[in-house]
Amino acid sequence: MKITSYFVKVGTRLPLFRSPEQERLLGELFVFADQPISLSELAGRAGTSLGGAHKEVERLESAGLVRSTTVGRNRLIEANSSSPVYTELRGLLLKTLGPEPLLRAGLADVKGIEDAFIYGSWVDPSERSPADIDVLVVGDPDVGEVYDAASAVEAEVGRPVNVTVRSPTEWAEADGSFERAVKSGPRIDLR
Repeated sequence: MKITSYFVKVGTRLPLFRSPEQERLLGELFVFADQPISLSELAGRAGTSLGGAHKEVERLESAGLVRSTTVGRNRLIEANSSSPVYTELRGLLLKTLGPEPLLRAGLADVKGIEDAFIYGSWVDPSERSPADIDVLVVGDPDVGEVYDAASAVEAEVGRPVNVTVRSPTEWAEADGSFERAVKSGPRIDLR
């Protein structure tokens, strides 16, 4: 079973938010958006309706968590970095929603990776509070580059990132209990 988006898991890690939609919208604004984005783009990226996004942005703006400006016919939304809770909220969202896209970006430039994915407790829906993030890399990359990328994500999300590297042949031919568990269990593709 493959999980292809962190949105599948939203709400299982941090039950502090009013709704999964609110958590996704906050994640997009506080973690993933590097500039103001339109309301319609925000709704699309968060996987919610435009009307739902509009209502939630109104609530968030009233609370001082986000701010918006109108440019022409577009309403542009961004996280309010001057909010007294900005740093803490961003940190919570990074730790719960950030590992997948940060790992994907960190491993994207490492040559020799054929496949990579998160497996184990991080993607197990029954795990309420995984302590670490397990990553399997298949290929013949520079292992130092892989570990450097994992270390950078580890520092950002405040959780250990455990990397296992297997050559394509090792991965295809191995049939131990580790390989069977990883191949049959849930995972989040990073490539």
